[in-house]
Amino acid sequence: MNQDNEDNGFARRKRAATTDLRVSSKRIKIESDVAVDPIEEELEDVTDESEGEEEDEDDEGDDIDDHLTPSTSIYDTVPSNVSSNAPLLSFVCINNDGQIDNLKLLLQLKTIFTRQLPNMPKPYTTRLVFDRQHCSMVGLKGGLPMGGITFRPFLPQGFIEIVFCAVTGDEQVRGYGSMLMNHLKKFCQERMRVFRFLTCADNGAVGYFRKQGFNDEIDKKDRAMYQLYIKDYNETTLMECVIRPDIDYLAVRKMIRIQRSAIIEKLKDLESRRPIHPGLEPDPKRNIMDIPGLAESGYKPQDPPHVKRAQLKHHLNTVFQNIEKFQHAWPFKEKVDPTLVHDYYDVIKEPMDLSTMAEKLKNNLYDSKEAFIHDMMLIIDNCRTYNNDDTPYYECATKVERYLEAQLRKLRRVL
Repeated sequence: MNQDNEDNGFARRKRAATTDLRVSSKRIKIESDVAVDPIEEELEDVTDESEGEEEDEDDEGDDIDDHLTPSTSIYDTVPSNVSSNAPLLSFVCINNDGQIDNLKLLLQLKTIFTRQLPNMPKPYTTRLVFDRQHCSMVGLKGGLPMGGITFRPFLPQGFIEIVFCAVTGDEQVRGYGSMLMNHLKKFCQERMRVFRFLTCADNGAVGYFRKQGFNDEIDKKDRAMYQLYIKDYNETTLMECVIRPDIDYLAVRKMIRIQRSAIIEKLKDLESRRPIHPGLEPDPKRNIMDIPGLAESGYKPQDPPHVKRAQLKHHLNTVFQNIEKFQHAWPFKEKVDPTLVHDYYDVIKEPMDLSTMAEKLKNNLYDSKEAFIHDMMLIIDNCRTYNNDDTPYYECATKVERYLEAQLRKLRRVL
């Protein structure tokens, strides 16, 4: 997120893309809720800085301003807790192109960010919001900003980095944050043709981004590529969202509503066709499987407890014997001799070995497969705790763990 000099294409004077909840092709006039003089004074500083920058005609990659062309679209639904009499909602994607209206919007958005993200230094927030390499999706309510997302496009690399995302305190819990993200997804789909979003989310924002389709399971190669371009912050989680080109993200709520209605209708249809059997007279000798409709429902009688215990013991013994015969299990067959390894029991407070497990199996002390797995993992963890990772013991623990995982996969099929 550091400001570079490699792309100053933002300086072209083009209007931003606007998306409206109601059909409207006019740009809403923005009336500031901040005194005019301070705004004009700060805007003068911003425009003075902008005029001193020269455009680089040889910039590589796409020009981001080419994607910021005027447009109008309809948001199909609004959250249920937003009144139909609520002020007009609209969404505009802008950047610092030198136009006064856009600069005023960015200034008001910067104010929202500094209030809602107090841990961010104000000069840093201001620099990124007004940086010409960054864009902002701004949500307007009644013509005034109620939140926004500031992001930097990396068009040649095929992703954008979200740097700030916030909604004013009095407009939260109304679905506006999801609206902003859905408009940004739609904008990047149609205008920028970018389908990967990146962000460094702090602990308070991880939940929001997960709801928007972000996750932290990023491919190692992709992560290495991303880290060449974006800064990694302390106490944050790098999260990625891959959007699909064939989904209309502005119609997601409508799609879910239609799918929900279809499922409910299907359930009603199945309920109406389900046979209804007459009641039964009490009969203590009746076999439970003779009850009409019970077998057809898929019900299977459970085994008695003593049968379950016998099955568990049989399958655990099979797994244990396979591990005991495994060629790399030799270090774990007997207890560690304290006369040979003097400090072992000072380091390892809960020792375990295969001979001890054999005794527990013999005496039926494992009442679940989880208890058995716990002791097996205890052997492996103790080995790794005491031995360095370059020792043969550590290597044996790793190989036994892999073999154990294969055995457990077989065990899960029968238990």
